[in-house]
Amino acid sequence: MAIIETRKRKHGTKYCARVRIKGQSVSQTFWRKSDAQRWAEDTEAALRSGIAYVEDAPPGDMLFKTALERYMDDVSAHKKPTTHVKEESNARRLISFFGHMTLGRILSANVAQYRDQRAATVGGGAQVGKRGHGAADTSVCTKQRLERAGVSP
Repeated sequence: MAIIETRKRKHGTKYCARVRIKGQSVSQTFWRKSDAQRWAEDTEAALRSGIAYVEDAPPGDMLFKTALERYMDDVSAHKKPTTHVKEESNARRLISFFGHMTLGRILSANVAQYRDQRAATVGGGAQVGKRGHGAADTSVCTKQRLERAGVSP
């Protein structure tokens, strides 16, 4: 069964089409109601006929390396050159850690392990979380930097 909801937004009206059949629920948002209706009919027919609905999401058995390379080629390559260079650097580090794993096997424990390993490698310069911006915080940070450099404050 397909349902199309009208959503009033700041920049116009959007139409959210939802199809739910045989326990599968999929949705898509469109600018035109006719596109939403067409998509809903096609998706509903595909689900009723037993054809597996394929979204843009990669399968769980895809390697992380393959998914990240696809992102770098399809998305990151079209960003500003400086952003693309930063993302390439980050991608190399991520692939060295997660590259052999499938997307379905990456757990929060793996991400935490990567975070801890990365924090140990980088040192105190890259910290997780936000620093305060008060004068007291700044002076404490400055003192710590000077102490690490071997200079007395």
